[in-house]
Amino acid sequence: MNNSSSFLKHAKKNQRITFDTLVDIIQVLRKKCPWDKSQTLESIRTLTIEEVFELSEAILQKDLPSIKEEIGDLLLHVLLYAKILEEKEGFNIYDIISSLSQKLIRRHPHIYDQATAKTKNILTAKRQWEKIKKKEKNTGILSGIPQSLPTLIQSYRIQEKLLANDIALEDKKNILPDLQTLLLSIKEKKNDKEILEKKLGKMLFLITHYALYHEINPDNALAKINKKHMEKF
Repeated sequence: MNNSSSFLKHAKKNQRITFDTLVDIIQVLRKKCPWDKSQTLESIRTLTIEEVFELSEAILQKDLPSIKEEIGDLLLHVLLYAKILEEKEGFNIYDIISSLSQKLIRRHPHIYDQATAKTKNILTAKRQWEKIKKKEKNTGILSGIPQSLPTLIQSYRIQEKLLANDIALEDKKNILPDLQTLLLSIKEKKNDKEILEKKLGKMLFLITHYALYHEINPDNALAKINKKHMEKF
């Protein structure tokens, strides 16, 4: 019986295919499939971005079969990246898993370190994560935010990281009054495009900050409104 028939036999018996088996499949495809053999880190990069957006759309649609499929596609990309790196750099998916496991344990001392273990809220946990990360990497608190992120998500991540490092750009109680002030000034400057652009940018930044204080992701909020109008029209 060939390998494909063996896999089909397992599927028919509803037996779970293990992670190691999946890794073996990627190994075979990398050797024998023309498409898989030709892939590089750079060639898969844009496809991964596309898959992330497809997963995002499936989540917004609450389409569970599509969510499962898109997560599988992302896992395929992760395994391909790991296989390419194994060929070039000598470390494999198990090294990546080991490194990730160590990082997760190291950055969750409130879970794994009995000396510091105690109940913490989400913000405290985030602050601890950022503090440990900054110490490990010796970089700026915003250095991990990609320049290529969509601007609304980037703004949210900037403010989220600043808040996790005890830097509050605006007091929650001041945001709505400041937005009202901005609205009034926009009416006065509506014919000056350059000033109007700056004020609208500041307004969007403040709205993002307000959403953060209320634990709402503004990108998710906007995506739901966009979806509503796409369906309506």
